[in-house]
Amino acid sequence: MSAFTLRNLHPQPKAADHVIFERWMTSVAVICDEFWAASEEFYPFHDNEISAVSVLLAGAARAGFSPVAEYRLKKRGRLDKRSKPDGRADLWFLAERKSYSFEFKRAWDASTLKNLGRAMRAAQSDVACIPKDEYDHAYAGLIAPVDETDAAIYEAFALTVDFAFWIGIKGRSETFFFFERCQ
Repeated sequence: MSAFTLRNLHPQPKAADHVIFERWMTSVAVICDEFWAASEEFYPFHDNEISAVSVLLAGAARAGFSPVAEYRLKKRGRLDKRSKPDGRADLWFLAERKSYSFEFKRAWDASTLKNLGRAMRAAQSDVACIPKDEYDHAYAGLIAPVDETDAAIYEAFALTVDFAFWIGIKGRSETFFFFERCQ
């Protein structure tokens, strides 16, 4: 019996990539469920951004996409758009002949709408540094494990983004994922 479930918080999709995202996040939920069956101490999204992105990468692979995480590229500097320092992008995958690039931020404890918005803007700023020839579609992502904060705050924030999902076991391990298309 499955313990982890997936809930799409946008039953009426706001962006055309909803089929890709639904397939991807369904695979992420299956992976979480498999880990949970092995150890009920499995809370990958409650650790750090790298741990969380590794599970998102595995979900992309399981969904049949071709993913890579933390790949090296020439990023434009945030302040000096002429500079091209070396950098890394959090996640990239090829799905149905389209490439998707992601920059993620992790929302920390005691989230508020203001804090969630600030973290999403930081992810969007990171996406702006990725050269446009690296992707067909670019998204800012926010990984928000539920803590002592009222879940209604996360539900309200979900209304402000293109895609929003909840994966978890109610009251045990809950995480919201927010995505905003940048390009």
